[in-house]
Amino acid sequence: MEYKNKHNIPDYLVKVLTKDSYDYEDNVWSASALKMPSRMFALNQLHKEELALDVRDMIPAVYGTAAHLMFENTDLTEFGFEQEKRVYAEVLGQKISGKYDMLKKTLKGFKLHDIKSTSTYKYLNKDFKDYIIQLSIYKWLLSKNNVEVSDEAIIIFIFTDWSRAKLLKIEGYPKLRLQEQPITLMSLEETEEYIKSRIISHRKAMKELPLCTQEELWQKEDRYAVMKKGLKKALKLCLSEDAANSSIRYFENSNTSNIGKLSIEKRVGKPMRCDYCKCTNVCDQYKDMVGLK
Repeated sequence: MEYKNKHNIPDYLVKVLTKDSYDYEDNVWSASALKMPSRMFALNQLHKEELALDVRDMIPAVYGTAAHLMFENTDLTEFGFEQEKRVYAEVLGQKISGKYDMLKKTLKGFKLHDIKSTSTYKYLNKDFKDYIIQLSIYKWLLSKNNVEVSDEAIIIFIFTDWSRAKLLKIEGYPKLRLQEQPITLMSLEETEEYIKSRIISHRKAMKELPLCTQEELWQKEDRYAVMKKGLKKALKLCLSEDAANSSIRYFENSNTSNIGKLSIEKRVGKPMRCDYCKCTNVCDQYKDMVGLK
């Protein structure tokens, strides 16, 4: 992995930001690797020495690392918790691993708790799909090691952008910077089918690279901006060109001074995931999308 420093971050901070404490193992696929788009997984495997990230892009990870260390360095056995343990299982000839944050012993078995340092966006939009998949894989791995885990898990959110001022303005806004959120996990059968499908997809991608889908790219929808000559801000953003044309007719009929001054500007939806992907320098799909080829 190569780290670029386009923003001239001081060397001592670069050392802190690029410290990698992940316990890599050859030929073992983690829960995180299974969830990756197959194109991203294959590029990671095929171009290990060519991958690159800017040091600046490592800054958000500091929050997550600090939050995990806070819990990891606190003994919670008195509350029935077992912490930071890696478990393994094999399916379709592939060894799979997962390292859960916390596992709590209850009267009805065990319950997974996972720490997530993230923005309030996910909480407000109930965007928990990735978390459900990840913890369902942990549940499946534990079941293969004869540990029965509850269908309900707990996400411990630590919000990086929490604001007291927004508490009274936004409905459903979290009351504290730290919040528990119950989630329902997938069944063991559904999880195993998911794992098998990801193994098959990843293996296929190693031989023939697929394209990332719009969903995998976290790509925003295209927008059509109704612009007025002399103004930088759009009068209206529309989801289709037809809707934008209808808006132009409305603005012209409402005010004849708008006639001849309005136009449509297409704003292509940005593939948000590419901002966090270390494969962009070896990815032809990314280069096509941003016009680097």
